Amino acid sequence: WHLKIEALNIDSVALYSGETDVDILSNQTTQVSMILSPTGKLIVNVDWTDEGFSISDYSANPILSSSLDTLSKPTLGIFGSYILYMNGKYKMWYSGYYGNSKYDIHYAESSDGVSWQSVTNRAIISPNHFGTYDAQGIHAGPVIYENGIYRMYFACAPAASGATYIGTATSSDGIIWSNANIPVIQETNTRFTPTALIKKDNQYLLYYAYENVITLKHGVAVSVSNDGINWNTYSEDVLLPEDSWEYPAIHYPTVQYINNKYVMIYSSMSNSGFGIATSSDGLTWTKEKNNPIFEPSLVSNSWTSQVRYPYLIKVGDNYRLYYTGYKNGLLQIGFATVTL
Repeated sequence: WHLKIEALNIDSVALYSGETDVDILSNQTTQVSMILSPTGKLIVNVDWTDEGFSISDYSANPILSSSLDTLSKPTLGIFGSYILYMNGKYKMWYSGYYGNSKYDIHYAESSDGVSWQSVTNRAIISPNHFGTYDAQGIHAGPVIYENGIYRMYFACAPAASGATYIGTATSSDGIIWSNANIPVIQETNTRFTPTALIKKDNQYLLYYAYENVITLKHGVAVSVSNDGINWNTYSEDVLLPEDSWEYPAIHYPTVQYINNKYVMIYSSMSNSGFGIATSSDGLTWTKEKNNPIFEPSLVSNSWTSQVRYPYLIKVGDNYRLYYTGYKNGLLQIGFATVTL
């Protein structure tokens, strides 16, 4: 590197200056000693990383403090925003929480991704919409748009306790959903939460958090499909907790394919932060060294004591991370800008 430093006075005139060549190593701190002209010496510590990951919280969070649907008002807040940006419009599917594993799914639209409007003024999918499997509750998961059709993957609960399943349904407008396939992923005594879907080279990858209600094992899994309906589990341990902030388990991954690699932002089950991992194939992952990259101490105006359910989207050349926080006893939704 060639470093040049100038010390300017109030009139932007350089009083002292110096420059030097120095070898800088990625992810290491290098101390640089520089002789200044006309006099003086400066010591600079250069701490450089080639990862380039950072998250900056939106100053006016939360952007949604409660459901916009006045005819369906969740009593314990809203969570889990899944967003598509299409033709200059943001489309959000999010969940309402009523306690006791009772959820429903809501929908909103926005021109800027910050100010949102309800379209239906009520939940678009309520419990028992598809029958026995979602008799207790259903909450939103990732949505993909292909060949003029929306497809959503969701979690559904037949009862207040016990297993939950991953199902899928389709829609022509993102509001009215039908053609449900339930379950597409199930396991005895296991609760599933789908959080990310990637399609590349005619192959689907579905990422989801799970909890075995008997063994209490938690984790993040990925399954593979050629048609989006029939799935084969590739791994039940995509990422394992290693650092203290990640315990007791890693949860709720969001994944995008960016610059010829898969990028995952994940949370901890303790809701204490977000980390980043990368992969060449979407199956085997490597965590970045500077995790967590985002935690409650970095949010604007101390608006939440928790961060959970991250969801990463690309808008033009920029990236946004929508996530769920907790304020005044309610789950609420905020967002941040991301540098990748």
